[in-house]
Amino acid sequence: MPVLTVAHSADGTWQFLAANPSTDNATVVTLEHIIQRDNTLNQVFDLEYGEMARREHIGGPWTREKFEEEDEEEDDEI
Repeated sequence: MPVLTVAHSADGTWQFLAANPSTDNATVVTLEHIIQRDNTLNQVFDLEYGEMARREHIGGPWTREKFEEEDEEEDDEI
């Protein structure tokens, strides 16, 4: 599945997401492997912490935006 969203979390981790992400098919891969499969991801290598980029299709333009992550402690309290 093509990566359409890339997120660089405040803690420094990266997420590469398809159109309909699900934890059911999540996997851990090396950055080298994912870039080999789609080198257009290099276009967003400079995302800052807390920033994400989205696109409609591979090769499409990236739209960047800041995002705030939900606090995991708040989720545990619910």
